Amino acid sequence: MLVAKKGIQEKVKILDRSHSPKDLYTSFDLFILPSITEGFGLVLLEAMAAELPIIASNVGAIPEVMGMENKFLFDPGNQLELLSLFVDSTMLEVRKKQALELNKRLSTFTSEAMFNRI
Repeated sequence: MLVAKKGIQEKVKILDRSHSPKDLYTSFDLFILPSITEGFGLVLLEAMAAELPIIASNVGAIPEVMGMENKFLFDPGNQLELLSLFVDSTMLEVRKKQALELNKRLSTFTSEAMFNRI
């Protein structure tokens, strides 16, 4: 396995399939979605429901789900941009605020709201 080969098994945890995503998400401090292509990712809605701060790549439907003006979108493949969003400790309060704002956006994606838009 690549994790063992790189000697980072203490830093990486490979999880089995979970039947309770809510329990899993609530154990996180931050959710990062580094996709290079993405349709409508339910994982974003799950992370939003868990009130997690999110950093995600600026592709597919991600900007629409997170809000086009979101400060935590990065260009896919730009590891330096992702890293700067991740390590900037001054952003902690901004991240907490973002998590609450994202949670409010969930109502945009209910079955009824989506049906009415279509």
